[in-house]
Amino acid sequence: MKTNIKCYILTVLMYFLCIQCFSYTPKDSCFMVKVKEIRLSKKIHENREGGLYTFCNIRIDLKNNCDSNISFWQLDCYWQASFFTDNEKLSIQSESCSYNPTMLKKVKHGMSISYNGILHVKIDSNQTSRMKFRIGFINLGEKEYHLGESIIQALRNRKVERRGIIWSKEYYLKIRRYKKSK
Repeated sequence: MKTNIKCYILTVLMYFLCIQCFSYTPKDSCFMVKVKEIRLSKKIHENREGGLYTFCNIRIDLKNNCDSNISFWQLDCYWQASFFTDNEKLSIQSESCSYNPTMLKKVKHGMSISYNGILHVKIDSNQTSRMKFRIGFINLGEKEYHLGESIIQALRNRKVERRGIIWSKEYYLKIRRYKKSK
């Protein structure tokens, strides 16, 4: 009987510990994602399929407010693979590159890393709209990835599993009616 109770208690404790491992509360995180700047293009473009889009220049900061240094794996040039938005109409892009090594990035206590990229915005119509979004950073920790594995696949898996994601606060983007560019 005592053995059954001990097994039950141990099972319950392990269940709660596993939930703690896989749930991540960004409010409690000392590693923060902030959008520092968004500059919206005044032109609306049309793609080959007739869909409308525009672009924003965006600067994203990762700030370490933890008591110790933080290390994570990231592609050096294709860094946007570590970021995504919770709005399907927005995607983060950067300039293309020819050399793209996997790097172990380190952010010292109290310091930040800045990324300058492009926010691609799909537009439903040529009218004023307000889009709400957050940016998620996939934190692929130093001991959670091994060189030789596909870092793109590791990032995709974490995104699908919603593991290790640090979210920014909510931001709003206001798209105004402009003429389409040719």
